[in-house]
Amino acid sequence: MKFTSDKPKLDHVMKLPTTPEAYHAFDIPISFKYLYTLEGDKGEVFTQRIRVREYVIWLHVITVNKRMEAKEVQTILHPTPSKAIFTLHYMLQNRVMAKLQHHGQVELREGEYNMFFVPPIQHDAYFDPGVYVCFHIDLPPHLLQRVESELPLLMYLLRMMEANNGGTINEEPYWIDSGVRRCIEEIIECKLSGQEGRSFLYTRCEDLFMHFLEDFTDITPSPEEPRYELTDKDTAAIYGVRAYILQHLHLQFTFDELADRFGIAADKLRYGFPRMFYRKMAMFLKEQRMIRSMELIKTTRLNVSIIANMVGYRDVEEFSRAFRQYYGCCPLQEKRH
Repeated sequence: MKFTSDKPKLDHVMKLPTTPEAYHAFDIPISFKYLYTLEGDKGEVFTQRIRVREYVIWLHVITVNKRMEAKEVQTILHPTPSKAIFTLHYMLQNRVMAKLQHHGQVELREGEYNMFFVPPIQHDAYFDPGVYVCFHIDLPPHLLQRVESELPLLMYLLRMMEANNGGTINEEPYWIDSGVRRCIEEIIECKLSGQEGRSFLYTRCEDLFMHFLEDFTDITPSPEEPRYELTDKDTAAIYGVRAYILQHLHLQFTFDELADRFGIAADKLRYGFPRMFYRKMAMFLKEQRMIRSMELIKTTRLNVSIIANMVGYRDVEEFSRAFRQYYGCCPLQEKRH
């Protein structure tokens, strides 16, 4: 995502080795950092970018200073992606009005988010004097295609957005609730570096994507999908299942076995787990096994086959494939580091 501007013009853009002191509260150590300045001390845009596997994370802090013209005018920035993207855009501070080419005006107020399809052409974003904090995650098409069988309506709307060369997934934005806000805060506050930091950020991106899917299905429910009311007992049982998984990563178990153990119907467990923890149980289990295996690799001298067994893999080759898929490298490479 690049910025240009003609009202006022951008003086220049700098790639920064470190975060300026004024933006330390937003510093993500493993990010690439850029500073755009507007001519005549009219403001600046501090941008951070991080690629974590298929996701690209962006955090923009936009400062627009009060201008001295007799008639106050808005500052217009032109965000332009290098290629067509689907993006989850979260407005953390202030509000922004944008004009998408071929689509018209859209607005995001503080505390709202939406999914956009943005083609690689110039758009207009309008800013009054003030400070704006925008956070967004770019999503590759194949990531969305993996939910096509479960959410055909979502894929239909995405294709409509592409056909219209831009747009939003929903006319009414979604609210940034406490769970979403906490995920974003954990990304911004993440001080981990290297592969450990990227793995952590990837997990948070998955959380946000799953939360979006939850919000989408809540607003546009499938008539075929059964709905369950979760009682306090059901909620306690699902928390118990999660705790049991974390304590028994070395074991193999099924939905039905866990449901029987904690006294909840398997269908309710299957329905409730992703709604409480924003990911399906199988995804949660794999993620926790990978996180635990990385901890063991970094903090012990155990060989890889023993670590594989300790996190529930009976076959070391299967474990190595899963590890490479999750971290982008094989466990032996991490062991040598």
